Amino acid sequence: MNRSTRIDTCTIYAATLIIAGLIFRLAFLGDFHFAFDESFFYDTALRIAQLRHFPVYGAYVTGASVRVPGGAFHYLMALPLFFSRHPYGPVLLVILLGSLGQYIIFVLFKRLFDCKSAIFVLIITTFNPFFVFFADSIWNPDVLIFFGALYLFLLVEALDNWPWSAFFLGALLAFLPQIHLSTVHLTILTAAFLAIKRPRLRWTFLGLGALAGLATYIPYFWVDFHHHFANTRALLHAHHAAFQPLEALRAFAYLFVYPAGEATYFIAKGSWFPLKEWRFYPSGMRTYLYDVSNTHAWGYAVVVVLVLGVLFAVASAAWWLLKGRRQENPLFTLYWLNLLILPVEFLFARKAFYPHYTIVLFALCLAPIAALVSAMGKGAFRVVLAAGVILALAQGITTRGWYNQEERVVGLSTFLDVGKIVCFDPARTVAFNIRVARTRVGNYPLRILCRDYFKHPKAFGSRSRVRYTLYRFDHKVHGHIKHWNLGSAILVKRGH
Repeated sequence: MNRSTRIDTCTIYAATLIIAGLIFRLAFLGDFHFAFDESFFYDTALRIAQLRHFPVYGAYVTGASVRVPGGAFHYLMALPLFFSRHPYGPVLLVILLGSLGQYIIFVLFKRLFDCKSAIFVLIITTFNPFFVFFADSIWNPDVLIFFGALYLFLLVEALDNWPWSAFFLGALLAFLPQIHLSTVHLTILTAAFLAIKRPRLRWTFLGLGALAGLATYIPYFWVDFHHHFANTRALLHAHHAAFQPLEALRAFAYLFVYPAGEATYFIAKGSWFPLKEWRFYPSGMRTYLYDVSNTHAWGYAVVVVLVLGVLFAVASAAWWLLKGRRQENPLFTLYWLNLLILPVEFLFARKAFYPHYTIVLFALCLAPIAALVSAMGKGAFRVVLAAGVILALAQGITTRGWYNQEERVVGLSTFLDVGKIVCFDPARTVAFNIRVARTRVGNYPLRILCRDYFKHPKAFGSRSRVRYTLYRFDHKVHGHIKHWNLGSAILVKRGH
């Protein structure tokens, strides 16, 4: 078999996996958690597409009343809405960007390692809950896996002295904080990398690219200037919590949790402070088993496989840190710098950790596994490949179960079904409440859909005589109460 045939075969395998993952995620299109952020982004993007709004402020910063400097994410989400106001448009764009990010990871790892390691990485990411859940909704962190992969690709290309890669790398690093402020970490990481490696680089192109990226902030600073730099000052003096060293530990730990897809964060939703979701193993197992598969045997097996996946990720990182010095691989230097810098940043930031804060590093977290797999012989690779397939199945069971049992209940598709009923109720004012455990979604998403998508604005008031309540699909309705079985949820109407 010649080299070109091997390359074609490898690409076919990769395309099969990426398409399978795309089909899997499209099967849950609209089932993502549709809350304030998602409906806010949809509303803003739709007004851009209708040429009624041109925002220069981005998303609200988690835990603060300030906004991200720049509205780039709003404009990105507005692109599909120029053709249709259906909220599935931006969702499809995010899903496709996720698949494109997966393809970039494959191309990069195939180049830096080999075909078998790149394919293995695709296997353990295709159904990975972190990859799926962070590339499925109208939320700014959900495009970070794509941008994180693009960053690594441009950095490696720039190190090969291709000038335009240096230009686009500089532009990307300057531009990305408009998407999410966590991407500032990439700039710090790149600066440390360049200071240590001192590579031959087209520095002029890098600087020009950075200037081009910074130019995108001109509208923001112009508007903020007329508001006495209120948002900028609030951003620089945002209040943070007390010193939280365990949060830095969690940020470090998730670098190994991401590749394995050990998603207890989603299962123990609402418990994040500090390391609290790890108490899930003794106390929340029953909930997990029910949510994932409704059977204890499958649930225990899934948990064991995912935990073994985390241990494999840790072992891969340890092996690479010991053996990687012999390799001329830029990702090796970048990876160990990240291990050192990231916890320090969280110590100084004094913020509670959320997984979306570091999801931009998802591609980089896969590098040690690719390095270990590439060093394996045929026999060892067959064993690890079988283990990778089992891990992918466990990840798929977790992802599917969580969508079906939790996300879909308050997902976009459910809200669209509810909107067909509530938005067109003849009453002038209605009350709408959600009675679903472990969720904090209010009536704001429904209000946005009534006004923007259904074009039938509805007034909501807690004292209205007409009261709608949304329950889980397994809620028992007693008596002759008017209700609708929406498949994923039960909508009950009281009063008239």
